Amino acid sequence: MDPEDDNLVIETEIEGSETLNDDKETTPGDTEAETAEELVVSIGDEPVSKEGEEFNGQPAPDWVKDLRRERKEDKRLIRELQEKLKTNIAPPAPIEVGKRPTLADCEYDEELHEKKVDEWLKRKSEAEEQERKKVAAAQEAESAFKKTQENYAKAAADLKKKVPTFDEAEAAIKDTFSVAQQGMLLDLAKTPEEAALLTAAIGSNAKLLKDLSSIGNPVKFVSEVARIAAQVKTAPRKAPIPERQVRGNASVPGAVDSQLKRLEEEADRTGDRTKVAHYRRQLLLKQREKR
Repeated sequence: MDPEDDNLVIETEIEGSETLNDDKETTPGDTEAETAEELVVSIGDEPVSKEGEEFNGQPAPDWVKDLRRERKEDKRLIRELQEKLKTNIAPPAPIEVGKRPTLADCEYDEELHEKKVDEWLKRKSEAEEQERKKVAAAQEAESAFKKTQENYAKAAADLKKKVPTFDEAEAAIKDTFSVAQQGMLLDLAKTPEEAALLTAAIGSNAKLLKDLSSIGNPVKFVSEVARIAAQVKTAPRKAPIPERQVRGNASVPGAVDSQLKRLEEEADRTGDRTKVAHYRRQLLLKQREKR
């Protein structure tokens, strides 16, 4: 992602969802040539044919074929994550070693005592190996998690430059999802960049965020997030260009319009010129009324 790109605007197209980030207001008179392109991140179903290589009765275009391949890959990833979750949910029971058998425990039967000691030594060795693997797996998981977090943080920082509301979306994820759900969200993404886009899309949708957080079953949670991840996409869309300077005698000659100046400074900070456009229209209306 190029940090110099225009701001991203998050949109969601899931039926019944609530989009928190609406399109910015455009001013009357804007033309196609006067608008600049922005990138839209959206969630929505793509129409896919169920029959072979056809799409709407015609040979399937490349984008349909690509989408089908991606969905097959998503299904494979879901199966892998489900198996991983099952393993994490039901770890092997710890081996009970017990105390070393004594001759008295075996009623002074030396042959039985030797057999019991051999069995005890075997359990002890297996328990030590189990603990070693447990510690190694924990260290590996911690290292992988740290690496994932670092990569995600970098991707999020890049996306944040283009999505002014990314901080709010990310905060909503952290406030609503459990720690386990947040981890699954990152594990599900194929790349850190996809994880950042998924965070932006889900975190900006209040209803979707609430519905996902209520899923207690980890396998169902992963399946639902994977379904949504397959629908997240970006596309160019039109964004309003900076307002043209208003000409005329709307204010006293030589005087400084402090309200307009304040709104201009705010727009420079946020990139949102909606309030500036509204104020300028009010000035024009007042000017016409005086005429």
